[in-house]
Amino acid sequence: MPRLESIRTSEIDVRLDRISKAAEDLSRSSSAIDALRLQTSPSFAALWLVPRLWRFNEKHPEIKVKLTASHVHAAPLHAEIDVEIRYGRGQWPDLRAGAVFEEEVLPLVNPKLKAKLNFSSTHDLVFQNLISSRGNLVQWPHWFAAHNISISPSAYAFSFDQADLSIQAGIQGLGIALESDRLAEGALRLGSLVPVFPERKGLKSQGHFLVYPRSHAKYKKVERFVTWMRGEVMRRSPL
Repeated sequence: MPRLESIRTSEIDVRLDRISKAAEDLSRSSSAIDALRLQTSPSFAALWLVPRLWRFNEKHPEIKVKLTASHVHAAPLHAEIDVEIRYGRGQWPDLRAGAVFEEEVLPLVNPKLKAKLNFSSTHDLVFQNLISSRGNLVQWPHWFAAHNISISPSAYAFSFDQADLSIQAGIQGLGIALESDRLAEGALRLGSLVPVFPERKGLKSQGHFLVYPRSHAKYKKVERFVTWMRGEVMRRSPL
């Protein structure tokens, strides 16, 4: 008899676990008011995502957004975050990952500073005040090598760990920033930053990825955010 009771207790525990998981899945996938838990880097949040979130709210007012800005990838992702926009090389085999957009990383400068400087060739940049954004996939040595310049600076006038700081330093005229046209699109549109060269001389890069566990694809809030993100990328219009 004790053995039979033990077996029945175990079966009940399993069934309760299944019921609990089913209830959680139903709650997550429901179209009722729910919180979408997002995470991305501080730079992407400030420069690209947050200025556009009003359109997501306008389209899906029933979905409340909880945004975390961090350089550290959420791990495990499913425990605390529904969707993450990561910066990296896209090598996360345990997650569904898709590139957000293709970026052009190019030298950018304050137009007043550009007027004071004389650029006759790409070689001239070696001797200018350059701004380094340490977290970027494309660094100044990559850019110089791509333009057949065998030397690059051993030190930089300014070095930052976030792209938004690098862009802001460029706007302030502290030097020449090597940054993404997507993240700097606001400054480019306003004219507070301009390409150093008329031909731009940028390098193509895919560094921002929309990632989430495959099991999250069934949640309506995730599906709606992913669809909205794709639409925003295609929009490419003023905020």
